[in-house]
Amino acid sequence: MRTKEKNAQSHIEMILSFVIFIGFLLTIFIFINPIRQNTVTTSVIDSVQEKIFANVSMPYATISLVINPPIPSGCFNISNNLRLSENIVVRDSTNTRTPASLSSGPGGTISIRSTGDSFYRIYSSSNFDSALVSDGCVELPTTNYSFGVLDVGKDIFYDNLVELNNLYMTDYENLKLALAIPSDFEFAAYHLNNRTVLLNDTLSKHRTRPGNVLSRDIPLKAIKNDASKIDILLNIRVW
Repeated sequence: MRTKEKNAQSHIEMILSFVIFIGFLLTIFIFINPIRQNTVTTSVIDSVQEKIFANVSMPYATISLVINPPIPSGCFNISNNLRLSENIVVRDSTNTRTPASLSSGPGGTISIRSTGDSFYRIYSSSNFDSALVSDGCVELPTTNYSFGVLDVGKDIFYDNLVELNNLYMTDYENLKLALAIPSDFEFAAYHLNNRTVLLNDTLSKHRTRPGNVLSRDIPLKAIKNDASKIDILLNIRVW
């Protein structure tokens, strides 16, 4: 009987020791687990998105121009009473770009190469490139044309997105500091319609990532330096 009691006591002691050991291990994993990751919330990815958009967006002005018959051929000048002072891009009703430029100084003019259309849209921004018009344009009297309402917008500038991608790959840490983004992040851009890749270099920058990664797809319209627009899907990942 004594032997059985000793064996039973020995088993209880072993079980208690095992329970204490497991509890000790759990305490280590809960309080000093070196691979535990901080939780990434949606507010973090909201902040990263906001700072990226602020960095790559640009303001620009746009206004419509209607030419009254007879429609001029060749190049024509109209008065720059809009007081536009930055680079301009002009597109007709088919969205075809035509050469256009501003003359400097008071009483300046807008020179446009006619496409035979009666409707044009003028875009103005320092970020647009210029397609200069040759001399010899005819002056249109103010009764031969009219402007719409000047609209000032702000869109994602595709060239800025490309520059952001380049800075990410060449100087990631300083880019984070400049954008005031404490979290690690990466992004990629795809054509919205067919998902072909536009920019995805940053996805190869980090070889390892923690498990808690938030990802967001953002459909948006970006404008290029020739005032053409492209529908893209921007993917942002934060951890």
